Amino acid sequence: MKLSIIVPVYKVEEYLKDCVNSILNQTFHDFELILVDDGSPDSCPKICDEYSQKFNNVKVVHKQNGGLSSARNAGMKVATGEYISFIDSDDYLASNMYEHVFSIMKKECADIVVVGRCYVYPNGSKKLREKQNVYEVMDGPKATAIMNTSLLGYFDAAAWDKVYKRSLFNDVSYPEGKLSEDWYTTYKVFAKANRIVYDSTPMYYYRQRGGSITHTSSTVNYDAMYASREVYDFVKKRQPEYTAEANFAYVFSRIGVIDNLTVQPTVDKQKIRKIRNDMKANIKQLKKTDCFSKLSKKRKIQLFLIEHCLNSYTIIFRRVKSLGISD
Repeated sequence: MKLSIIVPVYKVEEYLKDCVNSILNQTFHDFELILVDDGSPDSCPKICDEYSQKFNNVKVVHKQNGGLSSARNAGMKVATGEYISFIDSDDYLASNMYEHVFSIMKKECADIVVVGRCYVYPNGSKKLREKQNVYEVMDGPKATAIMNTSLLGYFDAAAWDKVYKRSLFNDVSYPEGKLSEDWYTTYKVFAKANRIVYDSTPMYYYRQRGGSITHTSSTVNYDAMYASREVYDFVKKRQPEYTAEANFAYVFSRIGVIDNLTVQPTVDKQKIRKIRNDMKANIKQLKKTDCFSKLSKKRKIQLFLIEHCLNSYTIIFRRVKSLGISD
């Protein structure tokens, strides 16, 4: 078996068939599809079983609810493919995604291929929000460092827009009970890879749902800054030539937490100020690097306000979000 595709399933009955059908209709056929029912209370378990009864290459794992990391880990335990891919069950794929990925794998002798994404909104509209026409071949250390920096566009820690050699996950699993589980995990896999390719061609359709954890503003994801600090420390120790890039990701992960705290019903100004103060040295370090020169004017203004006018920044950000203006 060439490829194992793992799809964790939980409370997505409205979207599950779109996801599964987009996988089964791929122009690439040498794969097994592993649907991991993570104790879903709706009709998802039944839908999964119906697919397994109809298609020989579909496996179903039923388990008690344990969260996304637990479901992915359960899928890996039964995976038999030489390569592995994780797909979120509310998203869907271009019909030639895996054919495209494996043509790159062969051409570049790559261990990991990352594809571009297209954002799909509740009203049915689609938007490309990343840099286009980007094709970058990297070694593991460089990919680890620039992950989540926006230097290549949306080249980040997400598990689901990537295809990996299965062996890279030997001794690596997703941490259970944490948010930002991808950030805690992807750098460990990247660091073990010899060649990683990022191709911004949009192949993954990323559905924006207000009810998901990723898009719920009431969830303050402190794990994002803890995980990014873990990556920063790893890079600084193991790959010091890429410290600037890892610091970039660390600074903006903390800014993301500040933004999230700013839109809470009760704004904890003391906590926001502490998060800012704890990264002041990192901001100064960032401003001395080439990474800073590559920032957009908007991001430079954001950094200035956070560093020097924090109260004004939180007022402006809260107002902008109340008006429904996106970044």
